[in-house]
Amino acid sequence: MNLFPFFNEDGFSNSYILAETEAGGPCVIIDPSDFTIEMLHLVESHDFTVEAVFLTHYNRMHTTGLTKLTKIYNPKIYSPRITEKDNFEIIEIGEKTEIEAAGMTVRILNFLGDFGNAIFYRVSDCLFTGDLYQAGDRHEEEEIFTVNHAFIVKNLKKFLKENKKNFKIFPGYGAPTSCRLEFPELP
Repeated sequence: MNLFPFFNEDGFSNSYILAETEAGGPCVIIDPSDFTIEMLHLVESHDFTVEAVFLTHYNRMHTTGLTKLTKIYNPKIYSPRITEKDNFEIIEIGEKTEIEAAGMTVRILNFLGDFGNAIFYRVSDCLFTGDLYQAGDRHEEEEIFTVNHAFIVKNLKKFLKENKKNFKIFPGYGAPTSCRLEFPELP
């Protein structure tokens, strides 16, 4: 898998382009935010076609560029719970646990269950966490505003213990990190 991170000035968010090859063929985009001319150039300069878009959750910071993107390409757009309707078709993930796209298996990790509308994606040894987790954000206390976050961290740690891999973490905001850096106490 080849990963092309893209910092989007619209909302200061991270987007990720993934493809099986370095050039030519289909790709997927995770959380495209605004589909800028720079992002279009990155896709086109590698001779990619956007086959699918994955949203970690459905809000403006992740969807502003979808209208432009769908006018250029014809991707399938996947999202957890959809709260608004737009002028393009979005496939609600629902109970799916994985989706095949651009020659890759995109696994869906729902640590919130029915409590929220945001998810992680796992592709190979990479976790794409959107707004749910970022470097240094490992607190587990259950204060009134962090109950969901504490629940996410506990479930993330449980997942990491079970999988025993040093996943790379690619957040929606901030720098990439790894599970070993975030949770050094885990084996």
